[in-house]
Amino acid sequence: MSAHETETAVEEPGRVEEREPLADETSTAAEQSPASGRGSSGRNWRRVVKRVAIGVGITVFALVGIAALLYSFGGMERPTPEYRAAYDQMVTQGTAAPIERRFVIPIPGCRCHSGDPVQQVQHSVYRLNECVSCHGGS
Repeated sequence: MSAHETETAVEEPGRVEEREPLADETSTAAEQSPASGRGSSGRNWRRVVKRVAIGVGITVFALVGIAALLYSFGGMERPTPEYRAAYDQMVTQGTAAPIERRFVIPIPGCRCHSGDPVQQVQHSVYRLNECVSCHGGS
């Protein structure tokens, strides 16, 4: 038999190869003993609780970040096209001052209930942190 044939020899049926135990499989006799009451299940339980706590922590952190972002930049929905057209007409006639546009994230359901087109457009550029002064409940 040549050297090449010994390297590529087919394993014999029924032969079990020995392997080194993995790090998770190695443990002391005290950990495996039923008298100690603490096997690998105690470590697994702690690992699961730790992973759940990390997941909950990340979720809470993300929600607080989103809430802070919306409080800083969130505002009411855009005015309807009818109100916007009426406001634009008032600006061209000189009866209303133009309003400077700025970045506002529209929040669904947050709207101005006024029938005045000027107030609708003015409130469309307000952010939630500015609305609290009037609508804060005090």
